[in-house]
Amino acid sequence: MYSAFAAGDSDTLRKICCTGLANEFSSRIAKRSRDESVTWKLEKYLRTPATFFTGLRVVSDRATQIPELPNSGVRQVIVRITSRQSTGRSKRGVRPASDIGAAEKVKQQDCTEYIVLQKLRWTGEDDDWRIWGHATPTTVDDLESPFFAPGLTLSERLAAMRETMQGSKRQ
Repeated sequence: MYSAFAAGDSDTLRKICCTGLANEFSSRIAKRSRDESVTWKLEKYLRTPATFFTGLRVVSDRATQIPELPNSGVRQVIVRITSRQSTGRSKRGVRPASDIGAAEKVKQQDCTEYIVLQKLRWTGEDDDWRIWGHATPTTVDDLESPFFAPGLTLSERLAAMRETMQGSKRQ
């Protein structure tokens, strides 16, 4: 996904990503200047005791049927990926390579991503796995927010969420 994004390959992104994510990447590609070159490289997977062999771990695997369509459903898997990645940007053909400003700026960082993969089944026919997008893990503190508070009516929940949002704007 990131290699296709760096290369500006919208066709590949439309094949491997769900529509919303593919549209997001395509619009970001369209906003690049014509002389800008983007690179992305997976340096290595970061292995921990939880991801010893691969640097990947399935943290969720859910499936549901589509009631109106027989033998149809959706399956989503969330994979935690810990890796070291390099990204870079440079201007093509604008200035000589000896010019310091034209040199590629490469940034390397360690990343932990939660990638959502999705597979659809339509009336017994399986589609390929596609990348739906990114997820953010829920923390224990999140469980105390109005989004998860037990026993609230819808109007009480909305009022508490509104209050929470307005409080964060004031700070």
